[in-house]
Amino acid sequence: MAHQFLKPEVIGNAALGLIKDEVILPNLVYRDAETHYQGQVGPRGDTVQIPIRGSLGDARELAWRDASRQIVTDEIKDGTVSIKLDTYLYKAVGLLREEQTLDIADYGAQVLSPMTNSVAYGAEKRIAAAIEGAPYVESIDLVDAERGTYNALVDARKFLRKHGVPRDGLVAIAGTEAVARALKDPTLIDANRSGSDSTLREAAIGRIAGFDLFESDVIDDDSIYLFHPTAFPTVFRAPAPARSVPFSASVSGGGIAMSYWESLNSQNDSDRAFLGTFFGVNTYSDPVDGTDPTGDKEFVRAVRIQGPNAEEPPAGE
Repeated sequence: MAHQFLKPEVIGNAALGLIKDEVILPNLVYRDAETHYQGQVGPRGDTVQIPIRGSLGDARELAWRDASRQIVTDEIKDGTVSIKLDTYLYKAVGLLREEQTLDIADYGAQVLSPMTNSVAYGAEKRIAAAIEGAPYVESIDLVDAERGTYNALVDARKFLRKHGVPRDGLVAIAGTEAVARALKDPTLIDANRSGSDSTLREAAIGRIAGFDLFESDVIDDDSIYLFHPTAFPTVFRAPAPARSVPFSASVSGGGIAMSYWESLNSQNDSDRAFLGTFFGVNTYSDPVDGTDPTGDKEFVRAVRIQGPNAEEPPAGE
């Protein structure tokens, strides 16, 4: 099926703008593990082991003025959590010679931008699925009343801090209905604190109860998820440039590295444009006993808040 492009004169006379999907989640999760995938050869099994540093627990005491006292030594045990590249996200389109010659006035805007947006938004939805499906230890029911959002966020913050989650970097993402409720909360402080990324600035609602609150259209409408970025380690890697095609380049969209290439289909005189990225996301669970990182673990770096109209959590939780 041939594409249906707006002719240049139609574009020139039209005042309508294209609606672009917002891509914010890749910029709110933990991306530091990506450095391990940047070499010429990837890690074994496409997997990086992120260390969980061991803890020595409380300090011991030596008996005071007791010559028979003995020093007891403790062992430091490190654990790991894995993050694996296991998904190849892509978008490809075929372009007839007539379309390229007569229909496309701006290749970047008409072809490359929609492709980039498609791949980036695909990653956005997969990160959202990981956030929604995480094995939460703490889930709070939001009371639909004045200060209800604020009170729920305060309770969530208390849980995170009691479990040693760092204050710095805590964020909250909310669905559209939850955002509407939050905006009616008199305790919401409007503040543009989201840094230099323009998409993040547009999605930032404000700061409330110590969290930067962002709106997302890919999570449940009446839910809020509060987390430290390290709760969801995520990696992207641009595939190596294709060597068998005449043109290949690296591009970026929504903070995601991608590779682009073009090839000729000589059977119908068309070009195929391809854009893709390697992707992986996981959850980071902390050991129940800090002195034994190899023992039982629990997911305490994030909290889910559910409004009265929230959907049921994904099966398996």
